[in-house]
Parts: sequence; structure tokens; C-alpha cells
Amino acid sequence: MGIDLTVNDFNAKGGINKGKNDDNINKNEVASDVEGELIKSIYMNCISENYNGIDAIIDKEYTRDDIIKDKKERECRRKWLIKDYLAPLLSMKVNYPGICKNNCVSFGIMKIFCSLVINEFKDRIMYKDLQVTSEGPILTLVINGDVCNIKRRVIGIEENHILGKYIDIEVYNSDGTKVNRKNLGFKPKKCYMCDEELSDCINDKRHDVNEMKQCIKNELEKYLKNNEFKN
Repeated sequence: MGIDLTVNDFNAKGGINKGKNDDNINKNEVASDVEGELIKSIYMNCISENYNGIDAIIDKEYTRDDIIKDKKERECRRKWLIKDYLAPLLSMKVNYPGICKNNCVSFGIMKIFCSLVINEFKDRIMYKDLQVTSEGPILTLVINGDVCNIKRRVIGIEENHILGKYIDIEVYNSDGTKVNRKNLGFKPKKCYMCDEELSDCINDKRHDVNEMKQCIKNELEKYLKNNEFKN
């Protein structure tokens, strides 16, 4: 069971413009339906056929305080999972700018990479879950394996896939410490708007949020035109 997303569907159903035009209520409702089907498809195909209904919360309006709160809760949950499993943990989210992070673009990108990452570690996954919060869709995996090898493999996914610059995959050791690119001799991740370090651009807010959103949307559209986007 699932949903196929084509570039025509993507454009017709609002994409990142969902909610911008209050007069276009029908378009927004359709976009919401597609987003719900997308996240449902990701969950049932990558996590479990016993769907938990997380699409019911995607239309909630969030604030910056919500993002801070949910990030802290995710950190507490991460520590609990690592303590419980005593194994490396992988956390993946979409590098989507702004406060509204739950839309066809972020869900479309997450759909692509959920399958890639889970297939990469499928024989060693001890725990997996998908959540939708103010931070956007977030995949969590606990993996039985060498943490440095896990990090190298996800760096390969980030750097070799055309949309890899739009995701952020963090890997934590069984003692809770984060494994950075620098630890393994890799260069810091570059900003998808320029050649500077991504962390510097984020901290200094160097780029216009709407331009960043349009950049991601355009790249996803281009990908959908050239590749099948199926379950």
C-alpha cells in the first residue's frame, strides 16, 4: 500500500506554497490530503504496517518555541533509546528552512531517503520509528554495528545522492556522543545555496528563507521528472 508522487501531482497540490494563499482553500485541503497520504505511505512501507495515525498532526501550526521544545524532547528520547539498546543511533531529518517544515517537499524527500537508509542497514536495525513534529518528519534507527562504519555509509548517501544535501543524518555512539564528519576525516557539509559551510550559513542566516525553499522545491521537481518516485 502507498502513494506514487509525480511532478504534476506535486505542483498541483500546493507543495511548499501550502497555506500561503488563504483564498485557495480547496488547494490547501488537497495538499493536506496528499501530505497525509505521503507520511502514511512512508510509515507503512518503512516502519510498520500497523499505522499509528501520525498524519493527523501534520496540519498543526507551530512556533519557534515548539521547535525548541520538540528538539529537547528528541534529545531526551535519543538518550533513553541509546541507554536501553546500548547501540549506535541514527537520526535523519530534512534540512528544510523556516518554521513550517511539514509539507509535500519535506515528506517527499523523506520518502526517498527513508527507503535508502533502511535498506542500507536493514539486517542490523534493532529499532526504527518515524515521527512528525515541529522539526518536520524524523526517522530514528538503532543499529547493531560499528558506529564509524555507520557514519561513513550515511555520509556516502548524503554526498552521492543528488538530493543528499537536503537531509541531515546524525549518528551517535553507544555512549551517547555524536560522531562528526571531522572525526572521520571528512570535510564539513556545504550549504546547498553556496559553497560555504552549512553550519556557518545557518548560524549567520545568510540566505533568504523563501529562496532556500524554492531551491529545494526546484531540485525535488527535477528529481521527480527524471526518476520514478514509487514505493
